[in-house]
Amino acid sequence: MLQLFAEEQVQRRRVRMRWGWFLASLVLVGLASYFLYPAVESLTEREPSTTTVKASAVQAPAPKAAEPARAEEVVVNADVKPAKVVPKTLTPAKAIREVAPVAADGIRNRITDEIPVYVTLSIGKNGSVIAAQAAPSDDAIQSYLAQRAVEAVRQWKFQPARLGADAVPSKWTVRFRFDKSGVEWN
Repeated sequence: MLQLFAEEQVQRRRVRMRWGWFLASLVLVGLASYFLYPAVESLTEREPSTTTVKASAVQAPAPKAAEPARAEEVVVNADVKPAKVVPKTLTPAKAIREVAPVAADGIRNRITDEIPVYVTLSIGKNGSVIAAQAAPSDDAIQSYLAQRAVEAVRQWKFQPARLGADAVPSKWTVRFRFDKSGVEWN
């Protein structure tokens, strides 16, 4: 009986610990969202406000001795908005030279069904492939085909992605589909 109570107490402690960790993670997520996301005011445009200022506050020439000093009201635009920024359009990279992966006949004969291989490319500002990596696989045939696809993709050439008129680096994911008859990609 003593052993049964000890197990129940351990279970209760574990449940309390889990709830504690859960609440701590919620607090951390809340804090992260508060500090990492921009304020709502920064996402909306404000109307420029006008402020009235006494002319004496704005440096004006000294009044003549004969005339009494009079206060004039001058309207000053307090929030000067910069000119509207035209958003730049992003034009994705476009393949201009593609090389097909080549698999040995012995491997193609072992393919029974379509085998998909995903390769992620990093494309530089000049349109060349900087890096290519295939998703890892436990299947030996799929790993071999992934290596062939990466070797082929490294020879590809692109018209670089553009942000407005500027060339920018980009990433692509290409899906290769190998079967007995050959390979297709998109």
